[in-house]
Amino acid sequence: ALGDERDGEVAAAGRSVAERRARVQGELARALAEAGLWADVRASVDEALGRMSDPELLVLGAQASTALAQPHDAASYLQRLASVRPLTQDEGRWLAGQCEEAADLGCAVAQYRALAAGQDSSDLLWEHVGDLENRRGDAVAALAAFRQVQPAERTPALWSKLNRAAVVTGDREAAVLFERVFEMTALDAAGRLDAARYLAANGRADEALAWYDRYLTATRRDDGLQLELARANLAASRPQIGRAHV
Repeated sequence: ALGDERDGEVAAAGRSVAERRARVQGELARALAEAGLWADVRASVDEALGRMSDPELLVLGAQASTALAQPHDAASYLQRLASVRPLTQDEGRWLAGQCEEAADLGCAVAQYRALAAGQDSSDLLWEHVGDLENRRGDAVAALAAFRQVQPAERTPALWSKLNRAAVVTGDREAAVLFERVFEMTALDAAGRLDAARYLAANGRADEALAWYDRYLTATRRDDGLQLELARANLAASRPQIGRAHV
């Protein structure tokens, strides 16, 4: 029994020493941060966190990793912080940005979505979510994110993004969006040709022909389009014009 008691005292003393060392390393990390010695900050933070849990040190580790251009590590510290306490809005943005820089788009999208859902003025965040979803190759999710922005708040650039996502997903709104983008930005020649081909492929030959005309007005040439124009004219019940293009 006496031996067990002594073992317990030794263990307690060891823990006390470890805790003191951890506090010393934490204070050292803070001093190093004031001097901008970020690599040394990281080393001290990691040593301290190996023996104690301290949200302030997790923030310091994230700051050091950000300064050292190590976004994956910065995101890891912030995710650990989120498991200890709720992140502030600024910390949530910080985490989202570090995830994005680390090319962890799944993490970035999740964080930006959470931020957008919790804010009244979130149009820019929703547009950014849509951009990231496009980078992930998910046009359906991108279109849904872009649609979170109220029509009155959509810029010409966002209308164009909506349009492209609608075309890729085969959304029926694409035809309307082509018109809206054309009204707002005059839509370049390539966009007009995209509209014509999209409408032709979806059985809307008359509308397609109107867009082919807009394309030809912009380019003054129909090189390589004779067969497309012929098919569109035939589909629109203009056989004489269709045959003339063949």
